[in-house]
Formats: sequence, structure tokens, C-alpha cells
Amino acid sequence: MSYWNKQKEKKRNIEHAVNWIFIFATPFLQSDWEKYSMGELYEIAKTKKKKIIIIDAGKCFHPEVLRDSYFKIDPISPIEPDKYIILYTRKELAERLKEYSINGLFFPMFDDYYEVRNFYHLARKYDLSYGYVNNIVGDITVPKTVLKSNRIEQIINKIKNLRDISSIAYNRCLRHLFSFFSSKGKGMFFAVAGNNREVEILQNCNLIKDAKRIQAHTYDYEKYLRWKQNLGNEKHEEMTERPYMVFLDQYIPFHPDLAATGYQIDSNSYYYNVEKILDGLSEALNLEVIIAAHPKADYKNLPYFNRYKIFYNLTIPLIYFSDLVVGHFSSSLSFAVLERKRIVLIQDTSLKACPPYAKAISQYQTMLHCPMISEKSEVKNYFQIKADEKFYRKFIENTIGVVPDQQKNLWENIIEQILEG
Repeated sequence: MSYWNKQKEKKRNIEHAVNWIFIFATPFLQSDWEKYSMGELYEIAKTKKKKIIIIDAGKCFHPEVLRDSYFKIDPISPIEPDKYIILYTRKELAERLKEYSINGLFFPMFDDYYEVRNFYHLARKYDLSYGYVNNIVGDITVPKTVLKSNRIEQIINKIKNLRDISSIAYNRCLRHLFSFFSSKGKGMFFAVAGNNREVEILQNCNLIKDAKRIQAHTYDYEKYLRWKQNLGNEKHEEMTERPYMVFLDQYIPFHPDLAATGYQIDSNSYYYNVEKILDGLSEALNLEVIIAAHPKADYKNLPYFNRYKIFYNLTIPLIYFSDLVVGHFSSSLSFAVLERKRIVLIQDTSLKACPPYAKAISQYQTMLHCPMISEKSEVKNYFQIKADEKFYRKFIENTIGVVPDQQKNLWENIIEQILEG
């Protein structure tokens, strides 16, 4: 079959696919259903007589990082897709991909990197119809490389580990070769990106020749738009009436992403330092401290943040009603930028010792032109904290993306462009 006939056949497969299959490399939780606006997609799928299938392949890709207990936090119920599948081995993954290859449209919710390379191998093997929608997450990529001062030390450490050598070879060289060969007929059929992310798509995705590029805003912006449309008296009854600042928790010492960096952060040191800085800001600015807890955090069973009010799944309203937003490099900082809130970033000594995270925080500080504090004594330098409109506008343009049609929701725009061929 010629290249163009294959393209036409794949377009027909996409249009007639009865299953829309989302594959995750980390545990899929209730909070992810909300984060990715899956409820909107579910309604669209029902009208088009499609089924939403979630494949949780975290144990296949990251068995050394993800523990069984992690799957028990924040279960999907009561909002569920048509089918939710947890896979534990690569053999199971291969069987499922083959099973759905004929009547499925696949959405891998991850980039192309060493640990997930098996998916792309299988996608080429079974000639899957699939596309990339993860570039509208809105996160600032956590750098895999360290600061120059630690470059030699890291190289030596990686040479000691054969797996790391393989990872470097794949991420730096092999995946680009695969991308080149997939341009001959097999690979991603479409890719969705936020504003100014086209170059990143081409670098990180196995896009086939003439693949469809779809422009969209981020999931966070979608969530923000829908919340604003329904904005009423949504200040939670337990929120303080006092002026307050909100800390955007990332559950850093316990989050699986940390283990993936190869670094460790002592939880006692981290929380001690963060709480000291929060207390310093609270005293200096006369603001109460409220914690917007990470959805995966389990502070009921941990001795941290117990002096503050802690809220789950209320990040947008907490930011909206706040006087100051404090964080590290959470994508939720975009909500603060959209509301032109004052922002302070924390990079304590424990985070400085983790170069990938330290660099991510520095990237945010550069883009937002906001204070970055390392210890409580530095708080006195920032009594006059202001939001920089010029930098905030640029951040919105470069990171959050444009809105193709605010009368349609995010998934309406994406699905419509995918199916129009």
C-alpha cells in the first residue's frame, strides 16, 4: 500500500474508532480526571457513541518508583470512564494494544523517553492510530541535566549505572532516529500543543510526515475558564475571612517524580525550611497561611503543615481569594498569573541540592520576575512584593496558550480538528 493510501486508511480508522484510549505512565486518579477535563470529553464521547478507556500502565513503565500503596490514594470512583484497566507487565501492555489496535484511537499521556520507549515500539509494530495531547499540560519541564558546577560529578555517577547509560543514549540519540524512520509511515498522527510549543512537539514526538498539528490552550486554562464561568459565591465556608496567602504544595519529598530524578530530599529538612519561610512571610505581611495540598498528599498521616489550614481540590478558589501565592514550580502558578496575583517562590537548601528542581524553580523565577526566597532571613527584602504585568503577559502568551474558540470547550476543539481529517 502506498504512503498516501496508508494515510487515508489511518484517517478512516480514526473517524470510525469506537474506543478512545488514554494511556498513563503514572497512576490515574480522580484528580487526573478533573485535571484533564475528562468529564467534558466523556460527554462528547457519549454523543458520538464512543467509549473512554483508561489504561494505567504506571507499573509497566516505572516499577521501581511506584508502590502498590500509591494506587489506593484518591480512587477514581464515583466518576469513572467506560473502562479502567491497570496493567502490571509489558506483556499485558502488548496484549491490550494489539486488542484495541483495529478499533481504537490512542492518546499516550506522556512524552517519548527511555522508560516508556516500549509503548512507541509497540505502536509502530501494531501501526496504532495515536496522537499526543500532553503538551497542553502547561508544566515547565523539569530539567534532566544538572547545573554546570555538578556536570562532571553527574557524568561519573551515570557511567557507573548501565541503565543510566542506556537512558542517555535513548533520550539523546535513539528516539530521534526512531522519529526519522517513523516519518516514513508509522508514528503519531496528530499532536496538540499550547501556544509556542510547536518546536517542542517536533523534538519530542514521533510525528509522521504531514501529521496534523492542533493548537489549543492548556488543561489548566480550560479548568480556569470553566470555573470563572460558574463563579459565584464559591469561597469555601471553612476558608478564613482574614487576608491570607496560599502555598501550592507539590508533596515534593514523597512524590514519585522525585525518585525519577535520581535525587532524594529529606522530608524533615524540607518541611522545616518551608514552614519557617511561610511563617516569616506571614509575620512580615500579616497574612494567614493556607495550604493548597497536592491531590496525592496524605497529610492526615504525616507530621507536617499541622499548624495551617489544609484544603484539597480547591486550588483555583484558594488562589482567587488570596492576597499572595507561594510555591515552587507547580503548573498551578498559571492560575495566579491569570489572576495577576503576587507570587513568591521558595527554593530552600534541600531543593538547591536537587539540581533538576532547583533549575525548574529558577526558570519560573526568570519568567515571572518574582522573588525567590531560600530562607526566612531573606523575607525582609521583600516587603513590597508586586506582580509584574509585562512578565505575566509574556508568560500567558508563551506557556498557557491561546483560546481557539471560547464558545467551545477544550475537547470540542481538539476532537473536532482530529476528526475533520
